[in-house]
Amino acid sequence: MAVVIVADLVAGRGRRPSPLQAGVWVGVYLTLAIGFGIGLGLVAGMDLAVQFFAGYLTEYSLSVDNLFVFGVVMTSFAVPGLPAGPRAAHRHRRRARLARVVHPGRSRRH
Repeated sequence: MAVVIVADLVAGRGRRPSPLQAGVWVGVYLTLAIGFGIGLGLVAGMDLAVQFFAGYLTEYSLSVDNLFVFGVVMTSFAVPGLPAGPRAAHRHRRRARLARVVHPGRSRRH
């Protein structure tokens, strides 16, 4: 699992993923969860596997709901997206680091 998480972080570093890439990663994580649930059922019994799948579906549906709420909040406050391109993202990170050095207790400019 750690290898998949590191691969996910490295593959998506510095750029916005395409819908196809996002779908592939959702498929990877869904396949891992299904494999884990099947393995759990074979090793520990079907009761635990059913509990795992029920919990997984509940958490997954809540995470989708949270994405919707996040989108509504960001849209209502008109939060701008990050600038496009690696140079702009690098410049944004430098500014964020400088802001933390200049104002260590503040996370954003006022």
